[in-house]
Amino acid sequence: MTKNKTGDVCLSISIVIQQLLSVVQLFLGDVMIVSIEGAAFFRVVGTAFFVVLSFLWIVKRRILSLLSSYLIIALLFLWTLYISPNSIKYIQDEGVKFTCLTCIPVFLAMLSVKDMKIFHRMFYFICVLTALVGVLYGLLMFIGVILQEHYSMAFGYSLMLPIMYLVFQKSIFSISLAIVTSFSLIINGSRGPFIIIVAFLTWLFIHYITKKKIVILVTLSSFVILMYSYLDVIISVLSDFSIKSRVLKKLVEGGMSDPAGRESYYESGINKIIQSPIYGYGLYGDRMFYESYVHNIFLEFLIDFGIPVGCFTLFLLSIISLSRFCRLKGKDKDFFVLVAMGSIFPLFASGSYLISFSFFFFLGVLMRGYYDAKSL
Repeated sequence: MTKNKTGDVCLSISIVIQQLLSVVQLFLGDVMIVSIEGAAFFRVVGTAFFVVLSFLWIVKRRILSLLSSYLIIALLFLWTLYISPNSIKYIQDEGVKFTCLTCIPVFLAMLSVKDMKIFHRMFYFICVLTALVGVLYGLLMFIGVILQEHYSMAFGYSLMLPIMYLVFQKSIFSISLAIVTSFSLIINGSRGPFIIIVAFLTWLFIHYITKKKIVILVTLSSFVILMYSYLDVIISVLSDFSIKSRVLKKLVEGGMSDPAGRESYYESGINKIIQSPIYGYGLYGDRMFYESYVHNIFLEFLIDFGIPVGCFTLFLLSIISLSRFCRLKGKDKDFFVLVAMGSIFPLFASGSYLISFSFFFFLGVLMRGYYDAKSL
């Protein structure tokens, strides 16, 4: 293997490894192979290993991008400390550990990959491994080795991108594995990943509409309607195995769009924006009010940067994304939609863009357009 290929393999794995590390962490902790702390330590060590490995190649290929990225984040940290001195805690806990040492390396690694065919092979490999761990997790829930105490949002989102990418591959094996893995997500994950997967499937059907696919869609729709009419029975059967599916429960209750208490965060976030509309509160500003996230990327940008800069940044990202989308064709466009949906959509109602490796993955895919405008 040549040096370039070795570099692309290392960089590609470092970009997408977090899904696998997250599922393995949950698996090790819930099966009690190791303690919860030990499982978390495993993920930290795995992350550190691949970050260091990726930096060896990032330095060689994108040294200017590396320096400029960390210069920008350093200036943003200083600006944040100037307007909100109390933010030092969040810069230390989240800024250094997550934004600087996990998320930005993903962005830089994506820029540094030279051969996207190698990236797609590695992504597929990691997705298959992640899906297999997810399937094993679901099986162990059914036989009672893993006892479900509460649905896991982390579990669902860790399986979401792999399921979407396996569908994107369109092989019999990958689609079959995606379907089986989806059952694990449904019984133990949250509704957000499920909704996003359905949205991506809808895009694929619309983008590649044919008579054959219309027949498939009608068949699947009939099956879904049939299953929906027996949801109470399915939930009852699952409860016999001590499994409580939040996704199925919300479907029965008609609460898939229920904000689940987030409206209080949104109302408070809007009030905070009104109180400081020009400058905002700096990075991690929402943490100072909630000790958590505002759970909406639009509100988070406005809280962090104020209305003028926040709106301009969101508008710029939207224009660049739309321009990139319009220039791409075929599978490259599908992949862009996959990454956009899997990275941006969750941030409408969950998490924070500042500690989301998926968001920085999307930024890396987006910025690759400056090097190769017509393909990924």
